Amino acid sequence: MNDLDNLLVHSGQGNYPVEFFVNIEELIASKSEHSDEVFIVIDEHVLDLYPVLSSFYPKSPIYTVVASEATKTLQGVEELSSWLISVSATRSSRIIAIGGGVVQDLVTFTAHVYYRGISWEFIPTTLLSQSDSCIGAKCGINVAPFKNQIGVFHSPSKVSIVSEFLNTLSEIDLESGFGEIFKLSVTGHDEFFDALKHFLLLPRRTNNELLNLLHLSLKAKKSVIEEDEYENDLRRILNYGHSFGHALESLTNYAVSHGHGVFFWNGHYQLSWSPMGDFR
Repeated sequence: MNDLDNLLVHSGQGNYPVEFFVNIEELIASKSEHSDEVFIVIDEHVLDLYPVLSSFYPKSPIYTVVASEATKTLQGVEELSSWLISVSATRSSRIIAIGGGVVQDLVTFTAHVYYRGISWEFIPTTLLSQSDSCIGAKCGINVAPFKNQIGVFHSPSKVSIVSEFLNTLSEIDLESGFGEIFKLSVTGHDEFFDALKHFLLLPRRTNNELLNLLHLSLKAKKSVIEEDEYENDLRRILNYGHSFGHALESLTNYAVSHGHGVFFWNGHYQLSWSPMGDFR
């Protein structure tokens, strides 16, 4: 259990809560009893690691995706849309997306255009998505060799953060996520760099301490996106290092992750990091 308050993100498309859980069992226990017209889109690797998620909504159809750049394309959107048609998803349906940024981008775009907009919820499973991209409603879809050339703003109806998912991430994925946390720690009205430094220096870190850091990170981003939801001015500060990061991703054929690219831009690449076994 954790004692963190939920965050409420204010959006012109409808306000949505961000809830925090230590483990998947807490998440499942909190789910809505109303499960009609719920459709699950999940990273196939996440489902392999956490097969209990197949019982999240046991009567709901499940669509698995490969979390690669080839998935977040117009072809990927068409394939997901075709599946939604095949399982009789309607305008009143709800998609629950479980995965990282690729799943988020794919579902955000598809939910926005399917029947001109349907509801979706997000359960992010990577540190980068849990600490940053899960709020703000923005997505990007790749076109030909170009990254994030088209996209939409489509807010989720709810976001659920579960720190247990981070136990199975590689150190590279963790470092990538901390690239975004570092950026947010010095951004906007709710800076938390001292708290980040304190967390990284702890000899042993608990899930509750990690959830608190994620809460601070999302709170910092929330203050920016609520002031400038559609990136007309202030929100552009969140793009600091992103153009360089995306360019580096492309030049290395994604051997360098996005968060590492942001770290390179800030002149700070090496992180002193302990194995995820420290999180319990």
